[in-house]
Amino acid sequence: MAKNGRPTREEEIRSRAYQIWENEGRPEGEHLTHWHRAEHDVSRRRNRPKQGEPGRSPVIETEGVTQATHVPEAPPALAAPRKRVDRPPASRSGEYMAEQENKSPDT
Repeated sequence: MAKNGRPTREEEIRSRAYQIWENEGRPEGEHLTHWHRAEHDVSRRRNRPKQGEPGRSPVIETEGVTQATHVPEAPPALAAPRKRVDRPPASRSGEYMAEQENKSPDT
């Protein structure tokens, strides 16, 4: 137990994992699965703003909230296929190698 009287994070996880294990009929060999699920549950619970505290509330975008009457279309810049732009090669190493091969050994 932490100094503030609240259980530590590990104690909360242990307790939640035990609850999950009990609810699933006490299966053997599932302790890691239960522990990870408990970690996830405890993290979500601890990160949730408490009642009366300011915080972000998740916005669920439904037709009622957004007043949408149809499925939105992508803007033209995103919807149209992009034209391919032919550019010169970034490197001229191939031309350089060809020039070197054509030179005589004396030069």
